Amino acid sequence: VLIDCLYPYPKYVEMIEEGLQSLGLSPENIQAILVTHAHFDHFGQADYFREKYGATIYMSKTDYEFARSLKECARGLMPLPYEVWDFIGEGDVLTFGDTDIHVVETPGHSPGGLSFLFPVTDEGVQHMACIWGGTGVPRRLEEQQVYLSSAKHFSEVCDRLGADVEISNHPVVDNGLIRLTLCREITRGVANPFVIGRDSCKKYTEMFYDMCKARMEHPEKGRHCDR
Repeated sequence: VLIDCLYPYPKYVEMIEEGLQSLGLSPENIQAILVTHAHFDHFGQADYFREKYGATIYMSKTDYEFARSLKECARGLMPLPYEVWDFIGEGDVLTFGDTDIHVVETPGHSPGGLSFLFPVTDEGVQHMACIWGGTGVPRRLEEQQVYLSSAKHFSEVCDRLGADVEISNHPVVDNGLIRLTLCREITRGVANPFVIGRDSCKKYTEMFYDMCKARMEHPEKGRHCDR
C-alpha cells in the first residue's frame, strides 16, 4: 500500500519505483494507493500505478469531487486528471493481508481530507502508527474551524487505538528525513526514532489543534500552507 504519490510528474514516479526497489520491494506488489487529500503534491500520478500494476486508488468522495471541479491551477491546486471509483470515509477499515488500515475523516486542510492508522512492527514488537493527512492550516476562518474540529477528533481516535508511532506525509514537519537516516544506521536494540510512545504521540496529534488555535488567535503571525 502506498500513501500518497508526490507530484504528478514522471520524475516522481521514477523516484517512488526506485525507492521501493532500493528497499527490496517490488512496485508490482502495490495493491492500493491511499490519497490523503486532493492537493496535487499528494495525488500525483496514482493512475500510472493503477494502469501499470493494477493498484486500486482510494480517496474521499468529497475531495475527489473538489479536485475534479477545479478549472485551473491556483495556490498549489490543480484539477485531478484521472478518475477514481473507490471512495473511503470515516470509520472504514481497509484490510490487506493481516493488516487493517483505519480511516479517519479530517477535513480542513482540504474539504475531504483523510488520515490513517495502521499497525506496524519494530524488531518483532507491534505498534500502532498514525499519519495526519493535511498538515497546513487553511487561510479562511471557516476552514480553520473545521480543521480544529478534525484535529481534536483525530487525536481522540489515535488515543483510543493506542497510537505510539507517527509518520508525516510532509517529513519536514517531524524531522522525518533525519529520523530515516538514523534508522539506516542504528543497530538492533536501539530505539526506533519513529516509535515515540503513546504520551508523545498524543502530544504530536494535539500539536495540530494547538497550531490551528494559535493561527486563529494571531492570524498575522506564521505562514499559511496550502499543501
